[in-house]
Amino acid sequence: MWINPTRWKRATWALEDGEDGEEDKSALEGFWIATPWSTATECPAGSSGGAVPAADPAQVENEVAIARLIEGEVDKSPRRLEIVKRMEPGDFDPARGFALRVTGRTQSVQAGGPVQCVQRGGRQQRPQCVIIGHFSELRVQNPKTGDVLAIWPISETSQRD
Repeated sequence: MWINPTRWKRATWALEDGEDGEEDKSALEGFWIATPWSTATECPAGSSGGAVPAADPAQVENEVAIARLIEGEVDKSPRRLEIVKRMEPGDFDPARGFALRVTGRTQSVQAGGPVQCVQRGGRQQRPQCVIIGHFSELRVQNPKTGDVLAIWPISETSQRD
């Protein structure tokens, strides 16, 4: 299993640049959420579940992302997070997938608060929203067994080795 963070310029989410019109040296880094409006405890049939692979933000199916503000490293590529674990066949339920847990708190980056939404295609298109936060770790869990498969401190996801 792997997780590829996506990096967005602030302008992608209609966030203003720095003070006095200077170009801001910050960006957002995060993940699209595959089924953001679901309260189900299991992935829907045929769903990949969890974080969505990196994609163009203009795609209609991507509706909600979760991201953190990064500064000073905007030109570096985000680090791909990988997990390789052997499991017994009975220890994994494909219908439930894996759970991606993000630990932290929401953070306002400007007057609009921690949730920023845009409608690039006009009012006929659903909005795309990003939830911005200050996150301390990412954790991948197996919901069937409760086992934690991997934990990454967020500070380690900002650059490639």
